[in-house]
Amino acid sequence: MKKMIPFLCAGLLLSFFNVSCKSTSSKELIVGKWIPATSGKDDLPKMKVKFLANKTGVAEFEGQTPSPSDTVKYEIKNEGKTLVTTENSGRVEEMEILELNDKKLTLLSKERKDTLRFTRE
Repeated sequence: MKKMIPFLCAGLLLSFFNVSCKSTSSKELIVGKWIPATSGKDDLPKMKVKFLANKTGVAEFEGQTPSPSDTVKYEIKNEGKTLVTTENSGRVEEMEILELNDKKLTLLSKERKDTLRFTRE
């Protein structure tokens, strides 16, 4: 039994470490302001996308007040791998989350067949 004590202690320490160092979820990471990575295209209007903690997303264009059509409800599904947006009109779009961390957000829009890249403001 004495030989098992170090293994039991190590197991308890690992369990405690895993609980106390819980990784940040996609639902938490997406909250904030994101800027499209436009690769230097100056002719595009400057915009930001805000994902709020209340599961609302807002597109903000420079010099304009956001309208109701610039606002969506969002949900993270599929164990953090899918972003689902619902417009006020009821239109739903699902996007695969290819990358989401504290600096980058990369989405694959299957409907538009396009990859959307953002960096955190």
